[in-house]
Amino acid sequence: GQMDTLDLLATGNTWRMSEIAEALRVEPSTATRAIHRMVGAGLAVRLPSNGDGRVVRVQITDAGRTAHEAVSQRRLALITQVMDEFGPEIVDFTEMLERYVKLVDKFVEQQATE
Repeated sequence: GQMDTLDLLATGNTWRMSEIAEALRVEPSTATRAIHRMVGAGLAVRLPSNGDGRVVRVQITDAGRTAHEAVSQRRLALITQVMDEFGPEIVDFTEMLERYVKLVDKFVEQQATE
């Protein structure tokens, strides 16, 4: 969604639409719609490519950085509060979560090769 796209743009790079789609693992049309909404909200800007006038690059705006920072702070507060509720079982939870993420990644890779 929009937050995943904002996370990507917040890395500081400018991105081609195809790079955004690939990084987010979505169809190019999905990435284009997300960027269109973000540009409309003032969170991102489209820039012409230096070498190829047909290529558009996307970059986060100052407003986008401000929004990203605010959401990042809320995420951190949420995670901190939730994790503080766990005791020693947090180790088991963390191991299971890491295993889950690896299995999801494996599934996605398998789907991409089929």
